[in-house]
Amino acid sequence: MSGWIEWFNPDFWAYLCLTVVLIAWRNGRLAREERRMFHVRLHGPVVLTVRQLLEGVAAGLILSGLLLGLGVVLTPDAFALLWGFSLLLFLFQRRWQPLSYTIGLLWLLGLVLSGPFWQGADLWWRDALAGIHWPAWLALLGLLQWGEAWLLRRFRRRQAYPLVLAGRRGLPVGGYRLEGWWPLPLLVWSPGGEFAGWGPEVPWWPLLADGSTGWTMVPLPLYAGFSCVSRTVLPDEQAAWWETRRWLGGLLALALAALGQWWPPLAVVSVGLFLLWEWGVQAAWFWREQNGERRFLPDKRGLTVLAVIPGSPAAAMGIEPGEVVVKVNGQPVSSERELYHAVQKNPAFCKLEVLDHRGEVRFVQRAVYEGEHHQLGIIAVPTKAIEEEQAYRVSTGLEKEG
Repeated sequence: MSGWIEWFNPDFWAYLCLTVVLIAWRNGRLAREERRMFHVRLHGPVVLTVRQLLEGVAAGLILSGLLLGLGVVLTPDAFALLWGFSLLLFLFQRRWQPLSYTIGLLWLLGLVLSGPFWQGADLWWRDALAGIHWPAWLALLGLLQWGEAWLLRRFRRRQAYPLVLAGRRGLPVGGYRLEGWWPLPLLVWSPGGEFAGWGPEVPWWPLLADGSTGWTMVPLPLYAGFSCVSRTVLPDEQAAWWETRRWLGGLLALALAALGQWWPPLAVVSVGLFLLWEWGVQAAWFWREQNGERRFLPDKRGLTVLAVIPGSPAAAMGIEPGEVVVKVNGQPVSSERELYHAVQKNPAFCKLEVLDHRGEVRFVQRAVYEGEHHQLGIIAVPTKAIEEEQAYRVSTGLEKEG
């Protein structure tokens, strides 16, 4: 390697550009799915991609400072495998938290290739995997987990996409997909070159290295993000649940990295322990979704709000997902058609009676201006499930007709 920072490495720019393109493609798909379901666009894919790029660069600078300050030294020989596996998981299994599982897959592949059957094989990636210093990679993973937790806290509502899903017995129910991706251009230490240190040299620095004595900075383009679907909780609750697990997962990964650096026999096992944590988190979420009560169901008391269009009258009045609109301009509503006719009853002004998340009644009102959304910007849970549920109960004898 030559120079302190290989910014002109074509692989770095190719992967970074490919990551941005894939994120833009995914944002476009989510926006098209949104329009197909609700005939309205809640998220602008171009603006969202640009914001994610800028936010990702900012997060990358913060994480790079932590990685360089801690002295996390990564061998670049396995970077190509890291990029390739993470891209495949992004395309086909986003809910698996691609980077966590990518490092897990590399760890499992390294165990397999270290067996006697592969000793004579001339495979460059076998040597690349053999040279990985796992405590350093676990430290990278831990900081990435914290980066995802921070992004979840800051942008949880913006990354929530409403959905109409098939519930039990095929009846439609509402839900939310919490999904967001950010490109992360990082700077990391790599063995090789000369370290003419800034500041005093200390014997315990770098903290996470394999014993090499010279280092250079290399760019490492990665990404951070998450994707999960829920029928049982509001977007804020969904984000808070995952945020807590990301903070804990990052703490666990850093603790395992420190233990593996201090006691080398634990270094390889520690990756497997972190994988068990990830599987446990996924299993806990699956159990919660399978056994939890559906949150966005049609309500006989009124119209259940699934989402609110940004900048609409409903958003200005503080209407939130999960609340139930009981009356509009004094007229009971239980369907989007009834909502439209109630709004037209007084097209210049509207007054709503709403049941909040605690079941308490509150009243909101606002002037309605020309050109604003004909349903105040409220996207409701499909109401045909009420009639279908009633018909099902009658046909199965659970409830007498009439």
